[in-house]
Amino acid sequence: MSEFAQIVEKRRSVRLFDGQPVPEGVVQRCIDLAMKSASSSNLQPWEFHWVRTPEIRTQLVKVCFSQPAANTAGELIVCVARTRAWDRVRLHTLQQLQKMKAEGLSVPDAALGYYSDLIKKLYSVGWLGLLKRAYFFFKGLQGPTMRAPVNEKDMEIWAIKSTSLACQTLMLAFQAEGYDTCPMEGFDPKRLHKLLKLPRDAYTVMVLGVGKARPNATLLPRIRADRDWFVKIV
Repeated sequence: MSEFAQIVEKRRSVRLFDGQPVPEGVVQRCIDLAMKSASSSNLQPWEFHWVRTPEIRTQLVKVCFSQPAANTAGELIVCVARTRAWDRVRLHTLQQLQKMKAEGLSVPDAALGYYSDLIKKLYSVGWLGLLKRAYFFFKGLQGPTMRAPVNEKDMEIWAIKSTSLACQTLMLAFQAEGYDTCPMEGFDPKRLHKLLKLPRDAYTVMVLGVGKARPNATLLPRIRADRDWFVKIV
């Protein structure tokens, strides 16, 4: 079995931790790896809020309904998707591509054009979204075409998909370091939004509990449904 396969096999959602903090260097390394995850158009619509302030952490545990995974975790990381922060990343990427080209690297003109102009049309919504909806409809009558994003809901789905990829990377990174995790969706999103003073375009994907499993905690064998339910060869 490969080293990666062993990490995947070992990763379990742990509900009871031993409460000991995770070394700062471990958390930083794992977050850095998560930030290398794939994302749509490399726009990286994620944020990781590592809650270390005791008072905020206490409130966060309550927002998570004081469930054991939150109450006993060594660390709590709130994984957030942003729908309107993409333009900052777009501009940064464009500047880096222009710098690479100035240094003599072969940068396709299509990439420069994409990040300088086309991407703004693709990911902007509002009044432009209404125009795109009509355009996609008539374009779709002629053949395969894009259908989204045309509104804020589409952007929410877009941002959450990419952020979820980063969350999985983050959990596997912690497992590789010998630490357990528990992805939690059980929380009050409105209170969490207020607690962390998140902007209007922020959507919490999950709260990640991190630490070492409590020694006496019992993990049942992993249960997975029949493979044929999920794997379709077409």
